[in-house]
Amino acid sequence: MAALLITALSCYGGLPYVTYPCFIAYTLELNVILFIISSIASYQYSLYARPVGKEKMKIQATADDLDAQAALGKVVAKRIEEPLAVTVDQCREVASQELLVAKLQRRRARFVKVTHLQDEEGDTIQIPHPYTNIPLKVFITDLTRKFRYPAPGEDDGYFLDEIEGWVLP
Repeated sequence: MAALLITALSCYGGLPYVTYPCFIAYTLELNVILFIISSIASYQYSLYARPVGKEKMKIQATADDLDAQAALGKVVAKRIEEPLAVTVDQCREVASQELLVAKLQRRRARFVKVTHLQDEEGDTIQIPHPYTNIPLKVFITDLTRKFRYPAPGEDDGYFLDEIEGWVLP
């Protein structure tokens, strides 16, 4: 504060404006004062905890694929650790989702069709079965577009989608 007072007295020369060196001096002194005030008011807390013998409760749920178990003649268990599932219903939902993915991976389809530019990976499309013409719903997991520009005077160009996906029930 004394430095501010000394700067104010020495910079006052009867001029209606503040000179450049006085402005720099004021700015530096105000910065120093504000740094001192802010350092006095800053606090830092550190908390340390020690467990007292309690253990996290373990929750579990199962989802069974009875068709695959009957076909294989045994149970193939897959253990999933999901830290965000804290209730039995959430564990059952995670297990059911993983089971659904495993079932759908067993029902894969691969085919080639004329390109439709709105088809993307993650879409569900409907195609006719090649033998029975029954409509199949397919979830697209892999999509490769192939394009061939026809040579001049020829008619052999194409624009095809090679699709691999899961046949949905």
